Amino acid sequence: IGETWRPSFGTYCVADDGHQCRSLFEKQIDDWMHANGVEHEVEPLWPWHNGLNPDQGMRADWSLRDGTYVEAAGMMSNRAYRTKMERKVELAEATGLRLIVIEPGDLGELGNVLGDFSTAEKKGGLGGR
Repeated sequence: IGETWRPSFGTYCVADDGHQCRSLFEKQIDDWMHANGVEHEVEPLWPWHNGLNPDQGMRADWSLRDGTYVEAAGMMSNRAYRTKMERKVELAEATGLRLIVIEPGDLGELGNVLGDFSTAEKKGGLGGR
């Protein structure tokens, strides 16, 4: 799958649009967004929150054109990972951000999950939902 390298978790790789991804799961989502005209920015900073993100060091996987944040939740069986994801969900609620969390079972349904952001679908390129 192109250029990849293995850190302690995941497989770092490069998506079709040149974005660096921290896992093959992230790459699949990024590639789908690219192929379907979903404008996305990689790793935006989460907003400051006194209790949940006081140093403003947390990053989302992507942000979309309307400010929606997207997280690829690929390791929910790992307790530390799940706790971090739960904190991000809580942060989204506390700051009023719209958050889409994509788990591995959602890969076959990305048209339903992200289709509202797809320019290809608006042009009829995905055959409807």
